[in-house]
Amino acid sequence: MKPTQAQDIESKDFGMWKSLRLLCFAAISCGLLKFTEVSAWTYHNNTDTLTWNDTYTWCKKHYTGLVIIQNKAESSFLMNNIPSAEGHYWIGIQKINGIWKQVETNKSIPKEEQNWAQGEPNNKFKAQNCVEMYIGRSTDDGMWNDENCNKKKRALCYQASCQPLSCNQRGECMETIGNYTCDCWPGFYGANCENAVSCKALERPEHGQINCSDVFGEFQFNSTCSFNCKEGFELKGSKSLLCQNSGEWSESTPTCLAVSCMTLQRLEHGQINCTGAFGKMKFSSICNISCEEGFELKGSSSLLCQNSSEWSEPTPACLATSCKALQSPEHGQINCSDVFGKFQYESICNFSCKEGYELKGSTSLLCLKSGEWSESTPTCLATSCKALQSPEHGEINCSDVFGDFQYESVCNFTCKEGYELKGSTSLLCLNSGEWSESLPTCLAQNIPPAKQHLLNTVGYSLAAVGLISGILIVYAIYRYRKKRSHSLLKTDKHPVNTFDNPAFEDKDIYSFDL
Repeated sequence: MKPTQAQDIESKDFGMWKSLRLLCFAAISCGLLKFTEVSAWTYHNNTDTLTWNDTYTWCKKHYTGLVIIQNKAESSFLMNNIPSAEGHYWIGIQKINGIWKQVETNKSIPKEEQNWAQGEPNNKFKAQNCVEMYIGRSTDDGMWNDENCNKKKRALCYQASCQPLSCNQRGECMETIGNYTCDCWPGFYGANCENAVSCKALERPEHGQINCSDVFGEFQFNSTCSFNCKEGFELKGSKSLLCQNSGEWSESTPTCLAVSCMTLQRLEHGQINCTGAFGKMKFSSICNISCEEGFELKGSSSLLCQNSSEWSEPTPACLATSCKALQSPEHGQINCSDVFGKFQYESICNFSCKEGYELKGSTSLLCLKSGEWSESTPTCLATSCKALQSPEHGEINCSDVFGDFQYESVCNFTCKEGYELKGSTSLLCLNSGEWSESLPTCLAQNIPPAKQHLLNTVGYSLAAVGLISGILIVYAIYRYRKKRSHSLLKTDKHPVNTFDNPAFEDKDIYSFDL
């Protein structure tokens, strides 16, 4: 069927029309479609009458489609240029789910753009879901009326200027009278939307890498750049940036910062000294640890902050230097006061002995920073009492627990026959170093008078005999010496003055009264 009238509309601009984009990507990629420029938007009508559905099919076959009335300016243009016809013309508007829509775009028509005749739409006789346009009517010319879709009317078709590639598939082709314009989608610009918006060029972050994928060009709309960091560094910011249609990146450019290890707390009785190229206690930092005097390092003296944000070794500690453990001396006690721990630096141990024992050595020992005690460990020795002798005419017998005449030594005394003990028979060496009693003596025993007289007589007789014997011996010596002296005087060949010593005169010098 050949259309009876075709008009190219170029003289009046009736606004912009957003056409349905034909998505023919498969055909384009295979080279089956070629872009053909259409110089104008034109209207066409047929002389036969058809139902709305048949009209829609006929327009799609021969032209672009049923006319979509976009505004009152377009209605005015059609009413002045399309010939009047009985029954009027179907246009591309239908009621779908109770809403009036443009069938080509499936867009609802705002009320302010609707051009209904007086009292329409009224859905008279029901099922009036299609729209006709009055052309050449005495009243309501160029206006709309809802009508049953099965009624037959003429087709009012249009041929669009826009083609699938008119705007490089980067915008909507806007029909104008006699031409078209491109309404570029966000992110594109140019007469045919041929240019993509550019974002600022990005640089690789220090200690990191950048990897971009571009759709329309380097650092242009829809470019995506992802970032990652070298070992030991962590990304600060978004790991992925998108070039937006505004020409701005979706996020600020991230940076790569050295990973941080857990902050090392102040070391009690020690010091921590850290150095690092990227900051203290950050990746590759080295922390050296030392302890105060009197304390020893328990653990590693050097820690490295690794790329895992973990230290190479557990945190060390400064422990007080330990001295050798002390034991209570035998027969004594030990009492220690500790500042940092038992038998550790600055521990003080005091010693004491049980009763009867004396401390040999220092009473107090101090654990030095060198790990040595200030003195040797003392000992407890039993207390000594004064050494005892056997009494005259008696004997002593001692039993010792800890040593001769020491604490708890017991000495027993006995006298010879004829003597009796005056004092305690047993002495104990006390813890004070004193004997429990004074030293006893042995005195002659008392005897009957007759026996005592006999003993005295015998004693006197023996005494007399001894005295006489002594006198006779002395006299004999006297006579011998006198005779010898006289002999020496007679034989002297050299006369000298001589005289007699009266001490050697021949007379008795002793007299005894027996």
